[in-house]
Amino acid sequence: MTNETRIWRMTTYLRGQLPAFCAEDVMRKLALTYYLYRKLINTNNECDFDKTTRCVLSFVDNLDKDNASTSKNPLVKKIFSVRKEICELVDNGYKDYRSYTKESDSYDPNQITRIYNDLNDDCLLDLINCSFENSIRDDSTPDTISELVLKLADKYTKNKNIVTDMTCSSGTFLMKAAKTFKRVEGVEINKDNATLAKVRIALMGVDSEIRNSNCFEDSWHHQVIRPKSDLVFAEFPWKLIIKDPDQKEVMLNCNANRFMLTQNSSTDYFFLSAMMNYLNDTGVAMTVVPLSTLSNLSDKIQFFH
Repeated sequence: MTNETRIWRMTTYLRGQLPAFCAEDVMRKLALTYYLYRKLINTNNECDFDKTTRCVLSFVDNLDKDNASTSKNPLVKKIFSVRKEICELVDNGYKDYRSYTKESDSYDPNQITRIYNDLNDDCLLDLINCSFENSIRDDSTPDTISELVLKLADKYTKNKNIVTDMTCSSGTFLMKAAKTFKRVEGVEINKDNATLAKVRIALMGVDSEIRNSNCFEDSWHHQVIRPKSDLVFAEFPWKLIIKDPDQKEVMLNCNANRFMLTQNSSTDYFFLSAMMNYLNDTGVAMTVVPLSTLSNLSDKIQFFH
């Protein structure tokens, strides 16, 4: 049986049990559980779903600095800094799966174990990291966009020290950027996405920092001395309507009003302006915007004044 067949079998089984809005999220969390169990605890013996989860939670929760630094397992060193986030994902994956299948006649804890144990390490890692292309529930940056941005970065960035994704979601773009940049930084307002991004990138062993914050209130803006980025990317929500005047004020303060923006300016331009905050003197910012953003006359005059 090929890896693709194994993954298809597993995803088909879970999608038949779980609501569409959470299926991909639960799949990733369960893949993380079985990947860690196999790599950290026991590579041969299978145990049921409940015990697998308990073993992983116990191992990671009891991990301290001493046994992490002396471990011969490189994965232990990678996960030490995100052990709390890993416990949260593993625990939530178990609770979510049990919650959504407790009324199902087809629930079989041994079946879920057999299916995941049928996947090799690479398959499990692929499931943790995949963007589930074409899924209407996934908000990851499309691979084609990531690849285009990084190809342009090869041409236009002088250095590849730091890359920042100002709205990083679950970290898909940063995972690709980590192959060429020394350090990756991300900001994400959704806590679950930020947690997943932090863990996925930690498993790569990359120098990184993911902050769970509104990009306009990100702690980065309040630090006087901090290295700035060679590349800044953001796939922000187009034409976002902000009705709260206090939030508009935060956005104005964040941007230091360098582009003469007002509370009536399009939010697209607030995001574009905020991206500039993270750039160093020779850095490059890239994003995707609808044509109307660039052809809005009033915004254009304010932004390029």
